[in-house]
Amino acid sequence: MKTDRFGNALDPRTGYAWGQVLRNHDDEALRMLTGRGLIRYRVAQSGPDAVYNLTGLIRAFPLRSEDLAGLTSQLAFYARWSSEADDLAVKHMGGDLGHHGAAMINRVSSAMLAVMLALEVRGQSVLSLVGGGRSHPSIGKAVELCGGRFSEVTGLPAFHEALETTNDLSLVVITPITPQKFHLPAADVRAATELVRRRGARVFLDDAHMASRMAFFDEPPGLALADADLVVWSLDKHVDGPRAAAVAGERALVNRVRARAFEYGLEAQSGHYVAALRALEAFDLGRVREIARMAHPLFDRMRSVFGDRSSVCPAPASGQE
Repeated sequence: MKTDRFGNALDPRTGYAWGQVLRNHDDEALRMLTGRGLIRYRVAQSGPDAVYNLTGLIRAFPLRSEDLAGLTSQLAFYARWSSEADDLAVKHMGGDLGHHGAAMINRVSSAMLAVMLALEVRGQSVLSLVGGGRSHPSIGKAVELCGGRFSEVTGLPAFHEALETTNDLSLVVITPITPQKFHLPAADVRAATELVRRRGARVFLDDAHMASRMAFFDEPPGLALADADLVVWSLDKHVDGPRAAAVAGERALVNRVRARAFEYGLEAQSGHYVAALRALEAFDLGRVREIARMAHPLFDRMRSVFGDRSSVCPAPASGQE
């Protein structure tokens, strides 16, 4: 069994190790709830300016006052909104409404489960490709929950080898930017997609960090990046939206994802949907590009103090700067 540098066993589902303090997901949930309590206490004692969000995940809920009348009940919501957020997501993700559709899911982890249910990976192999680090834990967990077999490789050479040795390949998940911010260049994403197509398997892009990928690396949006069947985009990463996800792709396939989301309660609810719509309406890639421009001189200053421990986020596949 693989271990970390402290001797703790690596969890094969998450790619990281539990320790003696946080021993499992139950402890993680307790940690999260305790942290929320500390924030509430600090704000109660010293006001809202006593806490600072440095995570880059605002997770806003940008409703307008005029939206509230349409959120008084489910019927009021149905009467006012239908597919506005879905259609706008397709546009931002580089798709064509004549061919592509989108579904709003309550968060990226839920989207992974809805996709694996829709693609029916039970008894099949699902291969993940990353440029470094590891994929989001929700991918492997969703595959296992749906009865599939999950494995992961880093870089195209290892991917070539895995394709030759993987039996019953049903799906390949490609992560252009991992949670640790390792980047898989667009050319590699396209090359991997072409290899998968020759095998007759499906391709799913975990493009949660699409906004930063486009801004930092001047690459196209997810549906224009490669010939993928499905793409997921997070609406709280360099987007001033709620913790939600847009799953987009071939319309009939998205309809299956939406149906599974409805079946298992994974879809964005009314207020969530409208907040996602307002975030999509306000999305401005130029603002993210400005952040990218600011990052490089800041990196130079940080590196003068911290040396090689500093890196620009997202980091390229080489793992340098």
